[in-house]
Formats: sequence, C-alpha cells, structure tokens
Amino acid sequence: ACNMLSGENDGRAVLLLEHIGQVLSYNEAELAGLMDPERIALAGHSRGGETVATAALFNTYDRYPENGTIRFDYHYAIRSLIAIAPTEGQYEPGDHSVELVDMNYLLLYGSNDQDVTNFQGMNQYENIHFSGEGDYIKSALWIAGANHGQFNSLWQDEDQLAPAGWMLNTGDFLTMEEQQTIAKRMIRAFLDVTLREDRTELGLLTNWRSYAGELPATVYSQCYETSAFQVLANFEEDSNMETGSGAGVSLQAEHVSLWTEELATYHDGGELDNYAVRLRSFSDTGTYTLSLPETDLTGLALQFDISDYDSDSVERGRYELLGCIVEITDAAGGTAQARLSDFAAVYPPFPVRLSKLDCLFDVERFQYNFSTVRIPASAFEGEADLSA
Repeated sequence: ACNMLSGENDGRAVLLLEHIGQVLSYNEAELAGLMDPERIALAGHSRGGETVATAALFNTYDRYPENGTIRFDYHYAIRSLIAIAPTEGQYEPGDHSVELVDMNYLLLYGSNDQDVTNFQGMNQYENIHFSGEGDYIKSALWIAGANHGQFNSLWQDEDQLAPAGWMLNTGDFLTMEEQQTIAKRMIRAFLDVTLREDRTELGLLTNWRSYAGELPATVYSQCYETSAFQVLANFEEDSNMETGSGAGVSLQAEHVSLWTEELATYHDGGELDNYAVRLRSFSDTGTYTLSLPETDLTGLALQFDISDYDSDSVERGRYELLGCIVEITDAAGGTAQARLSDFAAVYPPFPVRLSKLDCLFDVERFQYNFSTVRIPASAFEGEADLSA
C-alpha cells in the first residue's frame, strides 16, 4: 500500500515507527530480551533511505506536522541511520527539510544509479547537525560502478522498467557481489562504531584508502564529519565573500579568475541545499586564504570538503588527482606546508555512460563529488616549500 504511489513517505515513516514498537513488544517474551532497546538503527534503500530520516524526525515529535490533532508517542532510542541510494525531499514536513541533530548517519550511492539519478542523499547528509555534545559521526561514500538495484537481491541491474530499461548501459556495473560486499562492509563498521561503541574500524568511515585492499577495486569518494568538528567557514551565513562562519574568520582569494559563493550542484545541474565557494584559476599562483584569530592547533586538524569541477581537462585526457598545497602561517609569520594529495584522493570529474546511446555516440556525462580532506596540525612541515 506504500509502494508505487507518491507523497506517501510520511506514511512510510509512521509505519516504520509502529513496527519498532511492535518488535520491541516481543523483546521480553518471544525474543527473551535479545534486543537492546537503547541501541536502535534504521536502514532503508531508495525511498526507504529517505524514510528512515523522516522516521527519526517523527520519533522526536509529539504531533504529526501535517495535522497537529494527530499525536505521536514514540521516542525510541534511535541512534543511527543508514541510507542506501536514497531519495530526498519527496516528503517535506510542513514544507521544511528534514533536519536532525546528534544522529549518526551513513550514506551509500553509486555512480551508475539510473533510478535515483543524482547524489541527492547529500542534502540529507548536510542536514544532519551536531550540537557538540556526545560522540557522533556522519559518513557518505560514492561508489563508481554501483547501480541502484544491486544493493538488494531482487531488483538486480534493472534500474528502470522495460522498455526504458532495455536502453540502460549495464556493462560498466560492479557485480552484485562486489556492490553488496561494499555495503555490508561499510554497514558493519558503522554499526560497530555507533551502536556497539567499538571504534576499531572507525577508519573505514573516514579514510577508505586505508582499507583499499579489503574493498572491491573501484573509485570511491568519501565525505565525513564528526561531532568534534568546529565550523570556520561553511558559506551559508551571508553573501559577503570575505566573512566566514566563525567569530573573527575572514576569507580572501587572489590570482583567480572566478571567486563565488553559490549553491553546490549535482552533476545534472540540479542544486543542493548547501553552499560552497567556487574558485577558478588558470595558473598555479591562485590562492584562497582563511584567516582566524590566534589559535592553539595542538592536537587539532584542518578539515575541509573539496571537489574538482574541471571536466574540460578530463575531456582532453588529463585524469589527474587534484593537487594543491595547504599552508599555515603562525602569529609570528612562520609558515608550514602539506600536500593535499598526501591525505586524500580527490578525483577529477568522473565520466560515465549511463545508456547504450551514450556508448554508441561516445557521450560522457560527468559526476562531481566532494571529498573530505583532514590534515593533522602535526603533519605540516615547518618552513617547507612543497610547491616544486
């Protein structure tokens, strides 16, 4: 009754919460207390991936946002959400985005998804916020060669129904076993970290490269943020190019041909709900400077999300990881540097051919993905010159 319809994701969320109550009612008798009601995770695929976030929101409410005469009384101990190739924005409570505070979140999506055709789950990722109290993480993994259907064993490679499905290019897919291996590996690590509080494989959620030998060989892009993260600049607060988000933070770009703060976009041109700074430089002299009040960086790290939008270079055959130098200057004027590429693999725009017509006419569509870069303060080399 909740499938192949429209506008029913709020109903899915309520149904999911009702099922939690039903299952918990079995816990003491039929299940002999095997479940810990204080450690609950919800997982969903496709529209179900959107629904788990809505359910988590409704779980905090006492009334249904579309009609306050309908009461909610859930308040379960939902700690973690897993969204697999999710939709986003099909249901908006009271015409608002679903914003959650202090919730663990794992997002998985594939480059060859031909049902949910852009990485719209990143909107929900950005709408997970941390108060700074407690220990939480959100992590998003983009997977080259993964499609929509092979995350489960029913839909397989049929992301669209016939006859449209006959025109899909399925030749570039990972195998179902590879795709599900990635999902199982990520989900297990996420649940260990967030439900069992076993941080042994926290690195898989923050640095896939350290586990590259254990994952199917493909290209990955990863974003993450923990509740310890402190925002210096997220480009959301105003249209002033020179002000940051944190107190006393200022921004400046030099030797660039373009400097804007704008809504980030999907590869198909659609806009995300969050802003980014866009820079373009035709030389190696372009710089972007973030200045902040004198700060003790001992034990801290510089962390930012970055994406390469230069599809022109890829079309000319240049497939290079984004390379730049990050330099810090202390209060006395001393400098230290680090190479971005030593801490993250930031890939160029990724070309995909989603249909057989794309293959026939040699048409490539480019996907742009943000990657999180984290450079510990201790990694900067004093008085180094890495520009060579």
